[in-house]
Amino acid sequence: MALTTMDQIGAAMDTAQRIQFFKDPVTGVTAGVWRSLWDVAGRPSAGGFLSAGNARQCSAVFPISVQPYFGNPSGSRASYALGLSITCDQPGTVLVYDRLLEAAFNGSSATLQTFTYADPTKINARPAGVGITGGSTAPGAGDLWLEARATTAAQGCVVNYVSENGIAVTTPTFTPPAGLASGSMLPIQLFGQDRGVRTITSVQPAANMGGTMNLVVLRRIAQVEISAANIGRSHNVFDLRMPRIADDPCLAFAFLPAGTSTGRLVGSLDVGQG
Repeated sequence: MALTTMDQIGAAMDTAQRIQFFKDPVTGVTAGVWRSLWDVAGRPSAGGFLSAGNARQCSAVFPISVQPYFGNPSGSRASYALGLSITCDQPGTVLVYDRLLEAAFNGSSATLQTFTYADPTKINARPAGVGITGGSTAPGAGDLWLEARATTAAQGCVVNYVSENGIAVTTPTFTPPAGLASGSMLPIQLFGQDRGVRTITSVQPAANMGGTMNLVVLRRIAQVEISAANIGRSHNVFDLRMPRIADDPCLAFAFLPAGTSTGRLVGSLDVGQG
């Protein structure tokens, strides 16, 4: 089922869930580079990190201890983002996303590192019927990002993954700039015309990248620019273009700062179903 008429959209807005969120400020970040808010206190609460060599599928119940309540739709209904309001006391851009998978590796070791998943039955991005592959039972797929847990060095890596089409492939060499602060996030280019990652299998650093790093598969929900401090932004159903949201989403955030602080982030996401 889908929301295909204005009457259906209006009815979904009338009964939408309003998910409230906030994140504490972070200082010492790199201006002009995405800063992950995964490890930052707030609501959702700070997410934990894996030790190198481990991976897991993320959801509303794992691994964050305090995640805003999300009621999954019944039957063939689906969830859609219908409204988003955000304010922050620092200018920048906010990314709201569903964290699908994460894998940790030792960036100081120039060896092939294969990942062990916490649950061997859950190694793919959550099936949602809303991923790049479509289909209600097919594995989902998402964008691939690097999440630094230490100051980066200008050394690269290649990532082995399974694409949205179920094909095992390898990324081009990805080299982050040197000196990015811990917590920085950067998107990783996929192979050829691939549009998404189902699962991450292994990584091969070329040399010391600066310490422990995370690979994250995520699905974007919305991106909002905060042009000035404490000037809120609101996006309606047409601004957002009604992105679908998977069942049991692991809602997470990143901030692209204009300065060296992320500021205090406060907002709400309206989710309708139909």
